[in-house]
Amino acid sequence: MKALIHIGTHKTATTAFQHIMYNGAKQLKDFGIYYPIGQSYSHNLLAREIRDGKTSLLIAHAKKALDLSNGEGILFISSEELEYLLIDPVKAVNIENELLSLGYTDIYWNLTCRDPFNYLQSLYAELSKNNGIIVDYKELTLAIVKYGYFKLFSKKTLNTYVFDYSKYCNNFKELVNGKLYITSFNDFVRKFPGESLLRIAFDLAGSPKVTANLLLEEYGVFYQANINQISNKSPNELDVEISYSAKFFGFRNKKTIFTRDTNLGHLICTMAEQRLARKKEMEKQSRKLFKETFKCL
Repeated sequence: MKALIHIGTHKTATTAFQHIMYNGAKQLKDFGIYYPIGQSYSHNLLAREIRDGKTSLLIAHAKKALDLSNGEGILFISSEELEYLLIDPVKAVNIENELLSLGYTDIYWNLTCRDPFNYLQSLYAELSKNNGIIVDYKELTLAIVKYGYFKLFSKKTLNTYVFDYSKYCNNFKELVNGKLYITSFNDFVRKFPGESLLRIAFDLAGSPKVTANLLLEEYGVFYQANINQISNKSPNELDVEISYSAKFFGFRNKKTIFTRDTNLGHLICTMAEQRLARKKEMEKQSRKLFKETFKCL
């Protein structure tokens, strides 16, 4: 029995891919690929447990996959919240040891590598949706350049976002025993999110290529039919700044629409325009800093 563990990263169409896997989990079993399903389409709860030093969910999923497969096939885990393993690869080694102790023979890892500057832009927009977070674009840029990653702490969130792929992927590969597959973001989303990763899974499982290709075509149709429901779209630039500005004044309702018709709305819109102007001024410097500091593998 093998295991393939997809660790994101964030902002690489991971959510859409997980929806595809969740929807097709029953079919994938016939190909020897076991994607645990529960209340969520992702395995973020498992990622949070492992981060906290617990392995009960991992063991439960691993044992169930062994029982269903008679010890053959692949356990497939996917969570962008496992991105922290790049910073703390000892936890990845612990995962491998747990799986090996249960009888797994091979563990494989996969991450999707996105252009660091584009990752910054997408992450900044995404964080505007978080009710408890107000982010300054310049401070975010400089913190990432200094450390090579960014950690977010809030009441509901504890995530790690890695930008220095070269440094942390090399550290990861030196510690873990399993092979690390690195996929570019463009390859990951080329036909539909995760198509290239599923091909790796089918190859590892020894699935017949003809029938695997037919299933991939079916998943592509599902994605196109459900793209608006399962894709995480970024808001436009001004809406991002309006969201941050509204949070500054204590507004947390994402559905609230602010216009200049009221004094408060005028104030929020003015602040948002000022924030956007500062961001635009910083973007050229950010792009240059990221190009000089980071590279996509």
